[in-house]
Amino acid sequence: MKKLIYIGCCLLGLLAFSSCEKEMDDYQGQDGLYFDVQYTDTPHYTNPEMWAHQLYTWVRFFSMPEGTNETQLSLKVNVVGEACDYDREFDVAVVTDSTTAVAGQEYKDLSEHCVIKAGETCGYVTLTVLRSERISDEVVQLQLTLLSNEYFNLPLTYLVEMPGRYSEELTAFYRNPDPRVHNIFISDVLTKPKLWPVAFGDYSNKKMEMFLEFYPNKSYDDYSTTSTLPTVVQNIIVEMTANYLIENFRAGNPITDPDGTMMYVNGVPWDETSMPEDVVLE
Repeated sequence: MKKLIYIGCCLLGLLAFSSCEKEMDDYQGQDGLYFDVQYTDTPHYTNPEMWAHQLYTWVRFFSMPEGTNETQLSLKVNVVGEACDYDREFDVAVVTDSTTAVAGQEYKDLSEHCVIKAGETCGYVTLTVLRSERISDEVVQLQLTLLSNEYFNLPLTYLVEMPGRYSEELTAFYRNPDPRVHNIFISDVLTKPKLWPVAFGDYSNKKMEMFLEFYPNKSYDDYSTTSTLPTVVQNIIVEMTANYLIENFRAGNPITDPDGTMMYVNGVPWDETSMPEDVVLE
Protein backbone atom coordinates (compact mmCIF):
# COMPACT_ATOMS: atom_id res chain seq x y z
CA MET A 1 0.00 0.00 0.00
CA LYS A 2 1.13 3.53 -0.58
CA LYS A 3 0.28 7.29 -0.27
CA LEU A 4 -0.12 11.26 -0.11
CA ILE A 5 -0.13 15.11 0.90
CA TYR A 6 -1.46 18.84 0.34
CA ILE A 7 -0.54 22.67 -0.45
CA GLY A 8 1.08 25.78 0.98
CA CYS A 9 -0.39 29.20 1.57
CA CYS A 10 1.57 32.26 2.73
CA LEU A 11 0.95 35.90 3.62
CA LEU A 12 1.99 36.94 0.13
CA GLY A 13 -0.76 34.76 -1.27
CA LEU A 14 -3.35 36.39 1.00
CA LEU A 15 -2.20 39.86 -0.03
CA ALA A 16 -2.24 38.93 -3.69
CA PHE A 17 -5.71 37.47 -3.31
CA SER A 18 -7.21 40.87 -2.44
CA SER A 19 -6.20 42.10 -5.88
CA CYS A 20 -7.64 38.95 -7.50
CA GLU A 21 -10.94 39.47 -5.68
CA LYS A 22 -11.11 43.04 -6.95
CA GLU A 23 -10.12 41.87 -10.42
CA MET A 24 -13.01 39.38 -10.48
CA ASP A 25 -15.49 41.93 -9.09
CA ASP A 26 -14.48 44.81 -11.36
CA TYR A 27 -13.39 42.92 -14.45
CA GLN A 28 -14.61 44.47 -17.71
CA GLY A 29 -14.13 43.43 -21.32
CA GLN A 30 -13.94 39.96 -22.85
CA ASP A 31 -15.02 37.25 -20.43
CA GLY A 32 -12.29 35.11 -18.92
CA LEU A 33 -11.75 31.62 -17.52
CA TYR A 34 -9.98 30.09 -14.56
CA PHE A 35 -9.76 26.66 -12.93
CA ASP A 36 -11.79 26.51 -9.73
CA VAL A 37 -11.58 22.90 -8.60
CA GLN A 38 -13.01 22.69 -5.08
CA TYR A 39 -12.40 20.49 -2.08
CA THR A 40 -13.30 20.20 1.59
CA ASP A 41 -12.42 17.73 4.36
CA THR A 42 -15.77 18.43 6.03
CA PRO A 43 -18.50 18.38 3.35
CA HIS A 44 -21.24 17.99 5.96
CA TYR A 45 -20.29 21.34 7.51
CA THR A 46 -20.50 23.55 4.42
CA ASN A 47 -22.41 24.29 1.25
CA PRO A 48 -20.46 22.87 -1.74
CA GLU A 49 -20.45 26.37 -3.25
CA MET A 50 -18.31 27.45 -0.28
CA TRP A 51 -15.72 24.68 -0.51
CA ALA A 52 -12.09 25.76 -0.81
CA HIS A 53 -10.35 26.54 -4.09
CA GLN A 54 -8.10 23.51 -4.63
CA LEU A 55 -4.66 24.26 -6.03
CA TYR A 56 -4.16 20.73 -7.36
CA THR A 57 -5.83 17.33 -7.57
CA TRP A 58 -4.25 14.26 -6.00
CA VAL A 59 -5.33 10.85 -7.32
CA ARG A 60 -4.39 8.24 -4.74
CA PHE A 61 -5.18 4.73 -5.92
CA PHE A 62 -3.99 3.14 -2.68
CA SER A 63 -6.90 4.78 -0.83
CA MET A 64 -9.51 3.48 -3.29
CA PRO A 65 -11.32 0.13 -3.08
CA GLU A 66 -9.13 -2.84 -3.94
CA GLY A 67 -9.08 -3.57 -7.65
CA THR A 68 -9.77 0.02 -8.73
CA ASN A 69 -7.73 0.63 -11.87
CA GLU A 70 -9.25 3.85 -13.15
CA THR A 71 -11.21 6.82 -11.87
CA GLN A 72 -13.01 9.74 -13.51
CA LEU A 73 -12.21 13.40 -12.79
CA SER A 74 -14.37 16.44 -13.44
CA LEU A 75 -12.45 19.71 -13.04
CA LYS A 76 -14.51 22.85 -12.60
CA VAL A 77 -13.74 25.90 -14.74
CA ASN A 78 -15.37 29.25 -13.89
CA VAL A 79 -16.19 32.28 -16.02
CA VAL A 80 -14.96 35.76 -15.12
CA GLY A 81 -17.99 37.65 -16.43
CA GLU A 82 -21.68 37.08 -17.00
CA ALA A 83 -23.76 34.17 -18.24
CA CYS A 84 -24.75 34.29 -21.91
CA ASP A 85 -27.82 33.00 -23.75
CA TYR A 86 -25.71 30.76 -26.02
CA ASP A 87 -23.13 28.00 -25.58
CA ARG A 88 -19.48 29.05 -25.47
CA GLU A 89 -16.66 26.64 -26.20
CA PHE A 90 -13.30 26.60 -24.46
CA ASP A 91 -10.20 24.48 -24.90
CA VAL A 92 -7.69 22.86 -22.58
CA ALA A 93 -4.26 21.43 -23.43
CA VAL A 94 -1.57 19.34 -21.75
CA VAL A 95 1.56 21.29 -20.76
CA THR A 96 4.10 18.80 -22.05
CA ASP A 97 7.21 20.19 -20.34
CA SER A 98 5.49 19.98 -16.92
CA THR A 99 3.86 16.59 -17.48
CA THR A 100 5.31 13.14 -16.77
CA ALA A 101 2.02 11.22 -17.07
CA VAL A 102 1.66 9.35 -20.36
CA ALA A 103 -1.56 9.39 -22.37
CA GLY A 104 -3.04 5.91 -22.54
CA GLN A 105 -0.92 4.82 -19.60
CA GLU A 106 -1.86 7.18 -16.74
CA TYR A 107 -4.78 9.03 -18.31
CA LYS A 108 -7.20 8.89 -21.24
CA ASP A 109 -10.35 10.54 -22.64
CA LEU A 110 -9.25 14.10 -21.84
CA SER A 111 -11.95 16.52 -23.00
CA GLU A 112 -9.77 19.03 -24.78
CA HIS A 113 -12.84 20.78 -26.25
CA CYS A 114 -15.32 21.82 -23.57
CA VAL A 115 -18.34 24.11 -23.26
CA ILE A 116 -19.91 26.67 -20.97
CA LYS A 117 -23.62 26.06 -21.60
CA ALA A 118 -26.10 28.85 -22.21
CA GLY A 119 -27.21 30.49 -18.96
CA GLU A 120 -24.30 29.05 -16.98
CA THR A 121 -21.01 30.46 -15.66
CA CYS A 122 -19.01 27.28 -15.24
CA GLY A 123 -18.07 24.18 -17.18
CA TYR A 124 -16.00 21.06 -16.64
CA VAL A 125 -12.89 19.41 -18.02
CA THR A 126 -13.23 15.64 -17.76
CA LEU A 127 -10.75 12.79 -18.03
CA THR A 128 -10.11 9.26 -16.84
CA VAL A 129 -7.05 8.59 -14.68
CA LEU A 130 -5.45 5.15 -15.00
CA ARG A 131 -3.50 3.02 -12.55
CA SER A 132 -0.18 2.03 -14.09
CA GLU A 133 2.63 -0.15 -12.80
CA ARG A 134 5.11 2.68 -12.36
CA ILE A 135 2.94 4.74 -9.99
CA SER A 136 3.59 2.15 -7.29
CA ASP A 137 7.12 3.60 -7.14
CA GLU A 138 6.71 7.22 -8.25
CA VAL A 139 4.32 10.13 -8.47
CA VAL A 140 3.48 11.26 -12.00
CA GLN A 141 2.14 14.70 -12.92
CA LEU A 142 -0.37 15.84 -15.52
CA GLN A 143 -0.51 19.62 -15.98
CA LEU A 144 -3.43 21.13 -17.88
CA THR A 145 -3.74 24.70 -19.14
CA LEU A 146 -6.72 26.69 -20.33
CA LEU A 147 -6.46 28.35 -23.74
CA SER A 148 -7.83 31.72 -24.80
CA ASN A 149 -10.19 31.96 -27.77
CA GLU A 150 -12.81 34.26 -29.28
CA TYR A 151 -15.06 33.84 -26.24
CA PHE A 152 -12.60 33.90 -23.36
CA ASN A 153 -9.22 35.21 -22.31
CA LEU A 154 -7.22 34.35 -19.17
CA PRO A 155 -7.14 37.47 -16.98
CA LEU A 156 -6.28 35.89 -13.61
CA THR A 157 -2.71 34.85 -12.86
CA TYR A 158 -2.69 34.48 -9.05
CA LEU A 159 -5.47 33.06 -6.91
CA VAL A 160 -5.29 31.30 -3.55
CA GLU A 161 -8.50 31.93 -1.62
CA MET A 162 -11.93 33.22 -2.58
CA PRO A 163 -14.42 35.22 -0.48
CA GLY A 164 -17.03 33.23 1.43
CA ARG A 165 -15.25 29.94 0.81
CA TYR A 166 -14.39 27.24 3.34
CA SER A 167 -10.65 27.43 4.08
CA GLU A 168 -9.07 23.99 3.99
CA GLU A 169 -5.98 23.00 5.96
CA LEU A 170 -3.11 23.49 3.51
CA THR A 171 0.27 21.82 3.63
CA ALA A 172 3.45 22.38 1.70
CA PHE A 173 3.27 19.54 -0.82
CA TYR A 174 2.73 21.66 -3.91
CA ARG A 175 1.91 25.30 -4.38
CA ASN A 176 0.49 26.61 -7.63
CA PRO A 177 -1.59 29.79 -7.31
CA ASP A 178 -1.93 30.24 -11.10
CA PRO A 179 -5.60 29.46 -11.91
CA ARG A 180 -4.87 29.20 -15.63
CA VAL A 181 -3.31 25.79 -15.02
CA HIS A 182 -4.25 22.80 -12.90
CA ASN A 183 -1.95 19.97 -11.84
CA ILE A 184 -3.06 16.39 -11.31
CA PHE A 185 -0.74 14.13 -9.32
CA ILE A 186 -1.23 10.38 -9.76
CA SER A 187 0.23 7.89 -7.35
CA ASP A 188 -0.05 4.55 -5.61
CA VAL A 189 2.75 5.49 -3.21
CA LEU A 190 1.83 5.57 0.47
CA THR A 191 3.03 8.70 2.28
CA LYS A 192 2.54 10.34 5.66
CA PRO A 193 -1.09 11.37 6.17
CA LYS A 194 -2.17 14.82 7.29
CA LEU A 195 -2.98 13.60 10.80
CA TRP A 196 -0.07 11.86 12.52
CA PRO A 197 -0.17 12.31 16.33
CA VAL A 198 3.04 12.35 18.36
CA ALA A 199 1.83 9.21 20.14
CA PHE A 200 2.16 7.30 16.85
CA GLY A 201 5.93 7.85 16.82
CA ASP A 202 7.94 8.49 13.68
CA TYR A 203 6.13 7.85 10.44
CA SER A 204 7.01 4.92 8.19
CA ASN A 205 5.08 3.32 5.33
CA LYS A 206 5.39 -0.03 7.09
CA LYS A 207 3.71 1.35 10.21
CA MET A 208 0.96 2.98 8.17
CA GLU A 209 0.32 -0.28 6.32
CA MET A 210 0.13 -2.09 9.68
CA PHE A 211 -2.42 0.40 11.00
CA LEU A 212 -4.57 -0.05 7.90
CA GLU A 213 -4.35 -3.84 8.20
CA PHE A 214 -5.10 -3.94 11.93
CA TYR A 215 -7.90 -1.38 11.84
CA PRO A 216 -9.73 -2.04 8.53
CA ASN A 217 -12.71 0.08 9.57
CA LYS A 218 -10.40 3.11 9.25
CA SER A 219 -9.27 4.04 5.76
CA TYR A 220 -6.17 6.03 4.92
CA ASP A 221 -8.35 9.10 4.37
CA ASP A 222 -9.65 8.81 7.94
CA TYR A 223 -6.16 9.81 9.06
CA SER A 224 -6.67 13.31 7.68
CA THR A 225 -8.72 14.89 10.46
CA THR A 226 -9.80 14.40 14.07
CA SER A 227 -13.43 14.31 12.93
CA THR A 228 -12.78 10.84 11.47
CA LEU A 229 -9.97 9.86 13.85
CA PRO A 230 -10.85 11.38 17.24
CA THR A 231 -8.44 11.25 20.17
CA VAL A 232 -10.21 8.29 21.77
CA VAL A 233 -9.68 6.23 18.59
CA GLN A 234 -6.06 7.37 18.37
CA ASN A 235 -5.51 6.15 21.93
CA ILE A 236 -7.07 2.76 21.17
CA ILE A 237 -4.85 2.35 18.10
CA VAL A 238 -1.74 3.26 20.12
CA GLU A 239 -2.61 0.87 22.97
CA MET A 240 -3.41 -2.08 20.70
CA THR A 241 -0.31 -1.48 18.57
CA ALA A 242 1.96 -1.21 21.63
CA ASN A 243 0.63 -4.52 22.97
CA TYR A 244 1.16 -6.17 19.57
CA LEU A 245 4.74 -4.90 19.28
CA ILE A 246 5.61 -6.04 22.81
CA GLU A 247 4.05 -9.48 22.28
CA ASN A 248 6.03 -9.98 19.08
CA PHE A 249 9.27 -8.94 20.75
CA ARG A 250 8.69 -11.40 23.62
CA ALA A 251 8.01 -14.12 21.03
CA GLY A 252 11.38 -13.45 19.39
CA ASN A 253 9.91 -11.66 16.39
CA PRO A 254 10.79 -7.97 16.89
CA ILE A 255 9.04 -5.68 14.44
CA THR A 256 11.31 -3.03 13.01
CA ASP A 257 11.00 -0.06 10.71
CA PRO A 258 12.89 -0.05 7.39
CA ASP A 259 15.93 1.59 9.04
CA GLY A 260 16.26 -1.39 11.42
CA THR A 261 15.12 0.40 14.58
CA MET A 262 12.34 -1.00 16.71
CA MET A 263 8.92 0.17 15.61
CA TYR A 264 7.69 2.66 18.17
CA VAL A 265 4.41 3.98 19.50
CA ASN A 266 3.68 5.39 22.94
CA GLY A 267 3.55 2.62 25.53
CA VAL A 268 6.38 0.37 24.32
CA PRO A 269 9.38 0.01 26.69
CA TRP A 270 11.94 1.25 24.15
CA ASP A 271 12.61 4.50 22.34
CA GLU A 272 12.57 5.39 18.66
CA THR A 273 16.29 4.81 18.17
CA SER A 274 16.48 1.39 19.85
CA MET A 275 17.82 -1.58 17.91
CA PRO A 276 16.40 -5.04 18.70
CA GLU A 277 19.64 -6.10 20.39
CA ASP A 278 19.44 -3.09 22.72
CA VAL A 279 16.03 -3.98 24.16
CA VAL A 280 15.76 -6.01 27.38
CA LEU A 281 12.32 -6.64 28.87
CA GLU A 282 11.83 -7.54 32.52
